[in-house]
Amino acid sequence: MAHWRGGRADLVLRVGAIAGFTIPSFWLGIVMLIATATLAPSFASLGYVPFGEDPLGNLQRLLLPAIALALPILANLSRLVRTAMLDALGQTISAPPAPRGWRTGRALSACPAQRADPLRHQRRHHDRLSARRRDRDTPTAHQPSS
Repeated sequence: MAHWRGGRADLVLRVGAIAGFTIPSFWLGIVMLIATATLAPSFASLGYVPFGEDPLGNLQRLLLPAIALALPILANLSRLVRTAMLDALGQTISAPPAPRGWRTGRALSACPAQRADPLRHQRRHHDRLSARRRDRDTPTAHQPSS
């Protein structure tokens, strides 16, 4: 959802994450118990059933406390993931250098010179590499020639 920054879905998720982070777990648990008792009276949410006697009944009674305790952690995690996603989407991505002799495709780099004239940029880069190789390969006065 971070890709659609500023949209309605992003706003709803951000408000939900802030609300989930700020609502105390004990209060949310009480509200969930009252809401479950009034809206779905057949849903057993109170009491204790040993796991050996009724595994589904035991898990059913653990559902509401698990949601109440997990909501603040989930809200905080969603905020962290959204922030990291926005940071990652805002970074400049540069492509690895193409092997020697290959024609480079569309550049992902944010270099303004490369975006303005990719062929000129590629020629200039190739000229620099050629000059480095030439300087490296030519013998100097103190090096014996082979």
